[in-house]
Amino acid sequence: MDYFEATIARILEERGYWVRENVRVALARDVKKSLGKGSLPRCEIDIVAYQPRKKRLVLFEVKSYLDSKGVQPADLLRTEWENNRYKLLTLPALQHAVRAALLAEYCSQGLIPKNVQVRFGLAAGYIKVSNDKEVRRIARLNRWVFLGPTEIARAIWSFADLGYENSPFVLTAKLLRRHPSPLPTTKVKNAKT
Repeated sequence: MDYFEATIARILEERGYWVRENVRVALARDVKKSLGKGSLPRCEIDIVAYQPRKKRLVLFEVKSYLDSKGVQPADLLRTEWENNRYKLLTLPALQHAVRAALLAEYCSQGLIPKNVQVRFGLAAGYIKVSNDKEVRRIARLNRWVFLGPTEIARAIWSFADLGYENSPFVLTAKLLRRHPSPLPTTKVKNAKT
């Protein structure tokens, strides 16, 4: 289980979506060949979220990048397959193929209506302040549903307003709300037992 993906899933559930994590989509052999990737394994979507009220299906790419350089604008503009961390967001032919295959599968299972609106989304746990505006601009241009660090932090903070629930998300938010000041940090040495 990817805990950051689970956190984003919970945020989406609180916003009225039903959610599936790590959804694998099988593409037909002829579709793979048309993409120039005959041996492409099944594509994995980090989160598929459906909002029945709006008849909206969102296919999310989820990146925490909390201890790294964060989401880089240049990576969101790549148009080649190699070294592309955001293929589902940046390769239109792959988007079309995955969207068609997933819609066919979910419609045949009765999970979504045929007239559903499909969007793509990015949930980013960390973006350098100097890159934030550009990442948001790229997301707007592409009409992605976007959850950045600020939106994610606010959503987690709002979990404290929920009733008691034995959930790590809710319990952590309630604890942080009651003790908002950072505790002093001390390094704990690994003790041999």
